[in-house]
Amino acid sequence: MNEYNDYVGMTKRYLKSYNQLRITARNLDEDIEASQAMLQDESVAISRYGGEMGGGSGELNAVESAANRRMKIQADIVEMQRNKTEIERVLRKVDRALEGLGDADRDLVQGHFIDGYSWGQLGNKAYCTEKWARDKGNKALKEVAFMEFGECVRPRQLRFVFAG
Repeated sequence: MNEYNDYVGMTKRYLKSYNQLRITARNLDEDIEASQAMLQDESVAISRYGGEMGGGSGELNAVESAANRRMKIQADIVEMQRNKTEIERVLRKVDRALEGLGDADRDLVQGHFIDGYSWGQLGNKAYCTEKWARDKGNKALKEVAFMEFGECVRPRQLRFVFAG
C-alpha cells in the first residue's frame, strides 16, 4: 500500500466500519471473559497409566483431551486479545484524527462516512449545496488519512522537501 489513493481508501473503510469495529471490540471483550471462565472450569486430572506397555494409539485419553481443550481455549484467548488490540488501535487512530478536524469538517466526515448521511442531507443541514458538502467532506477525508498514516499519504508532488 504505497499509493496515495490506497491510504484514502483505507481511511474511508475505517470510517464506514467504525460503528461495527466498536461493537466487535466490545463483543471480543465478552468472548474473552467467557473463554477465561471456561478455562477456570476446565480442570485436568493427573494422567494414570497402567504398567502395561502400549502406545501407538492415535486417540487421546480423557486427561489428554482435557489438556488439549485447555490449550485450544488459551490459544483462542490470545488470538481474540490480538484482534481486539488491533481493532482498538485503529479506533484510537480514527478518534484522534477526527479530534484534529474543525467542527464543520468533523460533522461532514462523521455524518457521511460513519453515520451514513448523504452529502445532500449534510449540505442542507449546513445551509450549503451538496457539491460544497461533498468537496469539503472529501478534502477533510484526505486530512483524516494524513493524520492516520502520516506523510506517506500526501501525493508525491505535495510532500515537503527540507534541504539541509
